[in-house]
Amino acid sequence: MGRRRTLGGVLAAVLFAVPGSGSAQPPRREVSGRVLTAEGSPATGVEVRLALNPQSALTPLGLVDTPTAFGAACSPGPSSRCGPTVLTRTDSAGRFTARLDSVDGGDDLDDLAVIAELGEGRLVALRTRASFGVRRALPDLREWSAGVRPIPARGGNTAPADDQLAVGWLPLPKESGRGGNYTVLFSDSSGEVWTFPDKAPGLIVDPRLLEDIDGQVRVDAEASEVYDGDQVDFFYRSAPVRHTGVRGAPPSRGGTCVPASGPCRLADGRAVPHTGDPRTVLALPTAVDVTLVTARGCPTPCQLELSTDGVSWEIVGREFVPLAAVTVDPPVRARFVRATFGGTADLLRAPAELSVWGTAAPAEATDRPAEPADPASSAFADARDAASNAVPVLAVLLLVGLLALRSRRRRGRVQQ
Repeated sequence: MGRRRTLGGVLAAVLFAVPGSGSAQPPRREVSGRVLTAEGSPATGVEVRLALNPQSALTPLGLVDTPTAFGAACSPGPSSRCGPTVLTRTDSAGRFTARLDSVDGGDDLDDLAVIAELGEGRLVALRTRASFGVRRALPDLREWSAGVRPIPARGGNTAPADDQLAVGWLPLPKESGRGGNYTVLFSDSSGEVWTFPDKAPGLIVDPRLLEDIDGQVRVDAEASEVYDGDQVDFFYRSAPVRHTGVRGAPPSRGGTCVPASGPCRLADGRAVPHTGDPRTVLALPTAVDVTLVTARGCPTPCQLELSTDGVSWEIVGREFVPLAAVTVDPPVRARFVRATFGGTADLLRAPAELSVWGTAAPAEATDRPAEPADPASSAFADARDAASNAVPVLAVLLLVGLLALRSRRRRGRVQQ
């Protein structure tokens, strides 16, 4: 009897120790945080997006799109490059909560990006380890009041060296993280036109790089902080401010692609990738004394060359950035510009836009050959030149003769 009770107790213990199907409960994984305005008050009704294991991505011009890296451009669904995405919204206290229980991946969810879209293009985000977000409340996501202030250049005939565009903004507050890095980004309806990284507020820009764009300028900022041994990276995006380029179109606008094959998109003012040819040649509308060459969309080392005849080339620069600007000093007279880069099987793309700046010179000065001279007119010109050269000689001889005649007359008077 005792042995039966003991055996039954052991069996019961084993049965209760082994979870039955449907009785096992996965660990509760919940992430929470708070979104604040720049003044520190709750940001209510704000959409918050959580992206798990996000991946970085390139923009059409080859730039790393930081918001995409944080998951801001991700859409829900397993096919998204930024991994699974969860959407939630802040309450009246600015707080949000998101359940990750239904997200596939188990304990392999290392990366977590949290993005709050504040409207009017403003953005605040953070990125950290998912385990950190589950273990404790996330740091506050606080809006950055950037106050972007573009001070336009004068444009017109003002010399480029004296006609710069200034962009100012307010620094990140201390509570927004340490080591703030800023990026000024100009864009139009086609996408980004030019970006400028900066370590501190305030930027001086050559307005020729912005040409005649009709778009906007914004400032992105990045900072970081360490909490309980875990690093948290913060990202901030300002509201865009309207900006229109004042330097106008470069002399290369409307140039011809060589060889020509329909409209030349290399010089149409739109920085849109369009070809996979690793060597691109642009014929300018007229020869110019080149002072600046820009290439938007060079994804790999990009070599820029100039030529007067399209046969002999002079290398003026080699850049390793998607947005390349090469100053040519002293200026080089050219009618053609060529961009060559070493692509790969996965990334074969020529620049989206080539722009050449300089001082246009009359074509007749150097481009028009001298006309052959007519023999009759040449003989007449030679005789005319000979006659004109003989006039001074005759005048001197006449003066000498007059002086000699006067001397003889005086001698005759003395002898009398």
